Amino acid sequence: MYNAATLPSSSLTLAPCAKLQTLYVCCCLSQQLEIPSAAKPLDAGPWLHNLITSISSAGLMGVVIDLDVRHIVDTDVSGLVNVSRFFWNQQRYTELDEFLADPSRFKALKAVAIRLLCGHRTPLHVGDSWRMSVSERFMSMFPKLYSRGMLLYVAFSWLSYGADEDQQR
Repeated sequence: MYNAATLPSSSLTLAPCAKLQTLYVCCCLSQQLEIPSAAKPLDAGPWLHNLITSISSAGLMGVVIDLDVRHIVDTDVSGLVNVSRFFWNQQRYTELDEFLADPSRFKALKAVAIRLLCGHRTPLHVGDSWRMSVSERFMSMFPKLYSRGMLLYVAFSWLSYGADEDQQR
């Protein structure tokens, strides 16, 4: 798993993977939306955008993008949405939506799943209404995938994991 803050964006490509059928990527999101310039790490840029747009496989059937927020504890649901939105802005989500929804490019693509991975410490004390709120956000961010019936959004909450188990996963 790569941390989005340190990923060398220009070094990864999926172009040689001519028979790629499913892409699974897990992105560990940072709660810190802005990093002080003195401590700023390597600018990874739109690494996920670059990785996905390098796909040349005509047989791509599915894309799964996990947004791991299990370690973010000092925020509320709107804070998690903001962290996610900040990440997607960096990754040029409107271009990803157009690229993946293009039927002439990926004829076999059936689904793009975005999964929010939440841990037992993730502050989700508002019942199930947060799921609909976040789901609606993703639908508005990826309208072409949504209109084609290809966008899947799932939120996971591992309430039984202890702190040590969270760190092992």
